[in-house]
Amino acid sequence: MQWWPYGILLHMPQGRKTVEAIDHAVAAEIRALIGRAGRQDKDVAADAGIPPSTFSKMVRRPVRPMTVQHLAAIAGALGTEPGDIMSAASRAYRANPALFKQQAEIGALGLSDRNLAEVEAAARETLESRASEVPPRSGDARRQA
Repeated sequence: MQWWPYGILLHMPQGRKTVEAIDHAVAAEIRALIGRAGRQDKDVAADAGIPPSTFSKMVRRPVRPMTVQHLAAIAGALGTEPGDIMSAASRAYRANPALFKQQAEIGALGLSDRNLAEVEAAARETLESRASEVPPRSGDARRQA
């Protein structure tokens, strides 16, 4: 059985679906860091000492668990700390757990990259539209007035 440090850092239940969703949140944060740094996956993978195919399976389509050693190597390659990545992923997960749980479920389907991107975009739109359909509670309307 794989040891998952995420639950300790996030203080969340350790259900399998939750862990998979957190994997997606961590991967999303790493992708964001790569984008902000203007770097390529292959360069970050090389700097981290991780084969590009393994890196892709952990970061682009999280189907392979990321070990603490991988996280530390990727953080070092990006000039940050593993805790910073985990903190940002924790905030993102807590802000929208349904999105990351849905991404984990979609990832389990084994779709091609193109189809996966289309399904994830549709899922994101669905979640956003559902969020906008929820009427404010009566107490919320008074506070806004």
